[in-house]
Amino acid sequence: MTDKKKRRIIAGTVIAGALLALYLLTRKAKAAAQMRYSCSGSPSYICSEDINGAYGTIAECQEVCIPWTQIIDVIVTEP
Repeated sequence: MTDKKKRRIIAGTVIAGALLALYLLTRKAKAAAQMRYSCSGSPSYICSEDINGAYGTIAECQEVCIPWTQIIDVIVTEP
């Protein structure tokens, strides 16, 4: 194999690697920007990442992701 062919193979490999890295970074950034959250509900009431979730932020999810019994206890114990 000639040096010219070796350089072309190396250059092609480097370009392919760079394009793959760029694609993966773009895909990861897009997924992170669109991430939503959902509440697991009974019995654990845990918020987790869910691309189809109802809540745009983890804080928004945690605010509403609590058992009804806990809400009732707070209302009853307040003066």
